[in-house]
Formats: sequence, C-alpha cells, structure tokens
Amino acid sequence: MYREQLQEDLERARERELLRDLFSTDAAVREHAADELIDANLFVPAQRVVVFALRPVVVDGATGQSPQTAVDLALMQVRRHLMVHNALHIGLHDRGVLLAAVPQHRDEREWLTDIGERLRSALTDSLPSEPETWRSVVGIGDTVDSLTEAAVSQRQAYQAAQVAEVLKTDDVMAWHDLGIYRTLIRCRRRSSPSRRCIPAW
Repeated sequence: MYREQLQEDLERARERELLRDLFSTDAAVREHAADELIDANLFVPAQRVVVFALRPVVVDGATGQSPQTAVDLALMQVRRHLMVHNALHIGLHDRGVLLAAVPQHRDEREWLTDIGERLRSALTDSLPSEPETWRSVVGIGDTVDSLTEAAVSQRQAYQAAQVAEVLKTDDVMAWHDLGIYRTLIRCRRRSSPSRRCIPAW
C-alpha cells in the first residue's frame, strides 16, 4: 500500500511539473511537455483542449485567508467527473487551473458552461467560511487545437476570471463573451498607476 501511494505521489508530482511546463512562454518547453504527457499516458493525444481558471475571491469588507485546500478539492471533484486521461489540474497558491479535452460529441459551448458551473459550485461548497465571505470566480479560455497551444487558453481563462472578479455580475466568464473587456484588461500593461484598469490576477 505504501509503495502504491508513493508511486501515485510521484506520478502526480510529474504531472504537475509537466503541466507547469505546458504553460511556459518557451515554445520548445511547451512542446516537450506535451510530448511527455502523451507518451506517459497522462493525457489523450490529438484532442482539442481548453483551460478553466478558478479562484476564491474575498468580497468587499470581508477578511479571510485564501483557502488553497478548497481550490484543490474543487479541482479534484470536477476532474473525477471527466474521463480518465482527459483532464489535468494544478493548484497555484490561491488559484487553480483545470486543463480538459473537449468532448467530440457534445455541444461545445454547453459543455464549457457546464464544467465552469461545476467548478464554481464545487469551490463554493468546499470553502470553509460563510458564503458572504467569499466569491468563487471561474474563467474559461477558448478551445485550442493541441496541447502545445494550451498556454493561450490559460492566459484567456485568467483574463476572463479577472473580468468576472471586477464586474461582479457573473462568477463564470468565458473569453469569447468578454467583448470590449478584452481591450480593457490589456490596458493595465500600458497605463499609468492612476488610470482605472482591470487589475492583474
């Protein structure tokens, strides 16, 4: 039993390492990570993929320590809902990402919304404090044609989550629905600190 647990822990550590590399800014690193994930049978080959980003956000006036455990639990719960080798996840301090293969025989937009809502609900249920202390924010990137392009979907998912955090009108936000906010979210890179912008996530 100990040996099996150790093997599982090693595989999980390897998966996290490769997933981080998959989101690298270096194209060669991303390509190597994609090849390794497929060769190690950790992810299905030749599938369209998408990235979801989630984060618990402290509401105005509330206080609390960011619950990383809740993020991990939510990611694992939703990942179990998906087919084996069709999803990867990683928790990053106060946020997390889920990479998933897009089903070929489902309405894509409906499926994306469903998974986004599952993540939001799972995170909300896992939070240790009262509901008024936290909001569960989820961003959804565009689907991309290969694992090597997953970093694009990840950036879009992060930015969609930023908009959801600021607007407070919808806790699940997809990149393809941002419209003008795509421009506003980029202004933080060009503006002075005194100008109003969507903040970095």
